[in-house]
Amino acid sequence: MEQATLHRQHQNGAALIVGLVLLLVLTILAVSTMSTSSLEITMAGNNQFAENAFQLAETGNSSVARRIDTGVIVPITDQDIDPVDAGVGVGALDGQYATRINWAGRTGLIEEFSTDFCQYVWVTTSTGTSSRQARAVHQRGFWIVGAPAGCAGE
Repeated sequence: MEQATLHRQHQNGAALIVGLVLLLVLTILAVSTMSTSSLEITMAGNNQFAENAFQLAETGNSSVARRIDTGVIVPITDQDIDPVDAGVGVGALDGQYATRINWAGRTGLIEEFSTDFCQYVWVTTSTGTSSRQARAVHQRGFWIVGAPAGCAGE
């Protein structure tokens, strides 16, 4: 009986200390895991906002191209159209786009092909802005073949 009492006196609080240390280690691991998860969620959200900005910029360029093809917008040589669209909201993508058309110049077509035509060149620029101010800028060039008046080399 005396041995059991003596043995218990040597263990005063050892199990409690070991248990508390293990609890502390598990708490640190849990907090670290939660912070890593929060960071990953934020990164995924930012990636989605950047993708929305990309799609908004593409929407702006496609809108301008469609209106040029149907004759709604008629580009004029030696002139910029700025802005074509200013702050057009797209609810599904939670953002907006703005577009402009810049005159880029004129060139003659390849001489072996024809000297009867001239190539008039413009560049559309669309800026998509989504939530959290994620931005994407896309440019698309287009050209129209017309009469050779004023072409390079004439």
